[in-house]
Amino acid sequence: MIITAALGSFRLAEKVHLGSIIGTVIIIFGLYTVLWGKS
Repeated sequence: MIITAALGSFRLAEKVHLGSIIGTVIIIFGLYTVLWGKS
């Protein structure tokens, strides 16, 4: 998801919105806490 946003901003000259950055951080944090909780 981060790679897609980065490539989109460079290749397609898309603007990266603050909401998509915050959403990506929340998703990564959630996945990390789930994996940390299982161990």
